[in-house]
Amino acid sequence: MRQISFDQHVSEMHMNSADAYHFQTLHEDMPIPLIGWLFKCRHELSCAYNYNGQWHLCLFEEKMRDVLLYGWFSIPLASWVASFVTTKVTFEGPAIMHFRLDTPLGSMRQIKTLLPVEPFRQYVEVRWFAQGCVPRLMLRLMAIIGATALEQDRQVWENKMWHKKPKLVTGDGKFIAFMKWYGQFYSEKSEAMDTEFQSYGHGVNCQDPNLDW
Repeated sequence: MRQISFDQHVSEMHMNSADAYHFQTLHEDMPIPLIGWLFKCRHELSCAYNYNGQWHLCLFEEKMRDVLLYGWFSIPLASWVASFVTTKVTFEGPAIMHFRLDTPLGSMRQIKTLLPVEPFRQYVEVRWFAQGCVPRLMLRLMAIIGATALEQDRQVWENKMWHKKPKLVTGDGKFIAFMKWYGQFYSEKSEAMDTEFQSYGHGVNCQDPNLDW
């Protein structure tokens, strides 16, 4: 279990689900301490808001397709092993994130909780669990990789500017769908509901099956 603080907007971690392109850039280098820069990977991603008609859920899936040495030479064995590992992330509302990693040796889970403690400051707890068949060394390695990837994201989250109406171009990702989904969790008394999310999600019918577009 880890306890960490982030100086960022409360929605940043969830917004990663819409920002598919950042996986191909920020996380192109594998998040392995010291030697990660040697290896680059390609990601296959999918995301659905209002998952299975449940308005409070977002499902995000990620799979590595290739592992490349120096970004040029495919590593057959590493790519083959990576093809058997699937990551599924379920965002349960604005404060709970469930990560599930399925591997040939068993499944691992990470539960991450977010607590806003003041404007642009979040308190986060991260807990790892695993099936008994998973080697504990493997679980420790995944925890280190997860922490390294989180620090890659932190460099962006804590230094980017928050825009209530971001300028988007084709291919940027499902930001509009994300704004509509996330906007429902702001209280009626929240200033953010009336300003930052008004044109995206205020008053949207969150039961609408066409929300994911």
